[in-house]
Amino acid sequence: MTLEEVYNKIEQNKDDSIDLLCELLKIPSIAAKETGGPEAIEFLSKYFEEAGFTYFLAETSGNPVFCAEMNVGADKTLLFYDHYDVQPEDPIDLWDSPPFEPTIREGKIFARGVSDNKGEIICRLQAIKAYNEVFGKPPVNIKFVIEGEEEVGSPNLEEFVNNNKKFINDADGCIWEFGGRDGDGIQEVYLGVKGILYLHLKTNTIGRDVHSGYTQFVNNAAYEMSWALASLKDRNDRILVPGFYDNIPEPSPEDMKIIEDFNLKENLFKENFGVDNFRLNLTG
Repeated sequence: MTLEEVYNKIEQNKDDSIDLLCELLKIPSIAAKETGGPEAIEFLSKYFEEAGFTYFLAETSGNPVFCAEMNVGADKTLLFYDHYDVQPEDPIDLWDSPPFEPTIREGKIFARGVSDNKGEIICRLQAIKAYNEVFGKPPVNIKFVIEGEEEVGSPNLEEFVNNNKKFINDADGCIWEFGGRDGDGIQEVYLGVKGILYLHLKTNTIGRDVHSGYTQFVNNAAYEMSWALASLKDRNDRILVPGFYDNIPEPSPEDMKIIEDFNLKENLFKENFGVDNFRLNLTG
């Protein structure tokens, strides 16, 4: 038994995998519109159970989180994170085919959610299935956390984590939803992603709207806001908020070696984004 047999099994199951993916893609599970969630959960429940997983639904204040597990008594446990919700289909007039009617053109599937993130769900499920068909069972225990509100900012993921810490903490590692290829077609494994911080800012200078002729002695809220925003970061991308850089660890030599060895296809990125240069003329 070899991995080559697993790859062959994946190829043999290719048509079934495509059919399974297209079935999931037909479900309009749009969190922003509160549609399709129950149907997506029903789909996941059916096919994960058929693949040998046990599962439960973790209720939250919003959409439930689908949790599945294949415990084979191994020493290590691998957790996969995915989401069953997708972005809204708007603007609908830019689609060449209906977004929830999967269409294959030139060897590619076109539908909402095919790459973010339903394609990854099916790929992972079918890969595990193929491995088990060859080896009988996986070398590690496997868990899935598949939420239904990622595309609206995961507002209830913290609640889920707080209520299901044992299920998560039992895992020795987690693989995030994506897995792309570089410019040479080589598969990539993401070791981390940047964080995000967003704020709602509001400024109020006077009690009512006034004519622009009064700007010489009444503060303008638009200017006040622009000055506040300009105070956050300088032209060299340095954050100016006091204490922002406190306690941030420096990258290790191993981290820097990975970055230095990374094969970034700069020209492809520039062409894709329609730019001549990166910010601050960065390269490498």
